[in-house]
Amino acid sequence: MKDVRLEKITNLAENMRDLENEITVIQKRLKALTNQHDQISAVELPELMAEINLSSFTLSDGTKINIAPVFKISVTKDKMESAYQWLVKHQHDGMVKTRVLLPTGVDNYVLNQIAEYLREKVGCDVQTERVIHPQTLGAWGRECEREGIVIPEELFSIFRSNKTVIG
Repeated sequence: MKDVRLEKITNLAENMRDLENEITVIQKRLKALTNQHDQISAVELPELMAEINLSSFTLSDGTKINIAPVFKISVTKDKMESAYQWLVKHQHDGMVKTRVLLPTGVDNYVLNQIAEYLREKVGCDVQTERVIHPQTLGAWGRECEREGIVIPEELFSIFRSNKTVIG
């Protein structure tokens, strides 16, 4: 009876090993297919369609193909303070939040007063950090792009591209 259980354990372990190997192969294949898809979607189709001034078309089966712009923006932590000052100067600082870290952080006068009170009266090691939610920043960046507002690329990381949308 002991031998049957050991044999079953061996079989299960070998099956698990084989499945892990198969999963690895499939993941590599998926990554290759995803890269190929992204190359066609973001580079080859948009470039070729732009050459003939085409932004959309319909396949013979009725599938619609559109070229949509992609705009991504972010701010690294080391540039957050400079980006914040630029946003304040250009009246876009409403999207910047201050997070109070107890260790928590959010930035405005009242929160700074609370943080100072906690440091002095309570003895908490309070840290503050400016943050912008990525979706808020993205929406703002796309809006600026549509309106022709120049965003300083030395402060913000900006990625512009196109992608093909099938729908």
